[in-house]
Amino acid sequence: MKLKFKKWQLVTGTTLLIMILLNPSYSDFREYTGQEKNDGYYTIQKEWNFLACSIYTTSDNESHVQHEYLAILKNFIEIRVVY
Repeated sequence: MKLKFKKWQLVTGTTLLIMILLNPSYSDFREYTGQEKNDGYYTIQKEWNFLACSIYTTSDNESHVQHEYLAILKNFIEIRVVY
């Protein structure tokens, strides 16, 4: 059986595989924020995991400010702040 792959299928598949392998973990996000554990003052949650990227939320329990981050390719990008 001979498999035929078009160039775009190979590029898309390889790109998706790299994105999945480089999706940051929960411990990577804790390291990024400098929080080793939930201390009651500052809460970290993994809201969504889309396999190739994730959404993380941090919230300050005293001032109720919430930050959302897009985690992709071992990087974190702040996407929204809720006051």
